[in-house]
Amino acid sequence: KATVSVLYWVGTMEGGYQKVCTIEDFDATKNKRYNVGIDNRYVTILRHSGTYYCIDTNCYHAGGSLALGDIEEVDGVPCVTCPIHQFRLSLEDGRQAAYTYNVVDDKVGPCYLHIPPEEPAKQRVHHVKVEDATIYVKLNTSPGRVLSDRLANRGEIVTGHGARIHAMIGEPPPAIPAPSARPRAPTLPRDASPPPSSTLSSAVTRRRAPTLPGESSPPSVDTDQDMDDDLM
Repeated sequence: KATVSVLYWVGTMEGGYQKVCTIEDFDATKNKRYNVGIDNRYVTILRHSGTYYCIDTNCYHAGGSLALGDIEEVDGVPCVTCPIHQFRLSLEDGRQAAYTYNVVDDKVGPCYLHIPPEEPAKQRVHHVKVEDATIYVKLNTSPGRVLSDRLANRGEIVTGHGARIHAMIGEPPPAIPAPSARPRAPTLPRDASPPPSSTLSSAVTRRRAPTLPGESSPPSVDTDQDMDDDLM
């Protein structure tokens, strides 16, 4: 049976931190993931080693739900794993871990996960604070495009098991218009007959090379169609 998450729509953020839930509410979730809709953006709150993090729910690559991903540390940095393609994304700054290896004395060492320092953020992470046993979130609206922005407001969130988030508590976000259908090429009716062969043969012409004054006319040169007819 596929896993189905619950999304809580908390409304629009007014400049500062938005109250999301209490720690008691967070602990009551099945997998310690709290999915929230703020300003038509879907984010997930996670906890690792007592610290709360907030990240765009939809993975930047194919829209996999990070709410279902495991957390592991890479270079001492907590990363959430996308359940579809196993991408590891930092919960601190949204950078992606990659496999690398070292070469010592012309020998290739074993592969290991590493977060390159020059790696740009691919998943947008957001600000979280806890006060009086209540969790608050402030969306990261820093300028510059992050790859996860393109899927951040997609309502149907892929879980990696074929299921989608369908249980929503609170007011749903505005509907996102569906992409326009791609126009199809016209097709002929099933009973349409091909053009008669006479029409095709009439289109075949013979090309003659130009003649100079005093010269006899050269023999005609068959077109490709004529050559094919001679071989048949």
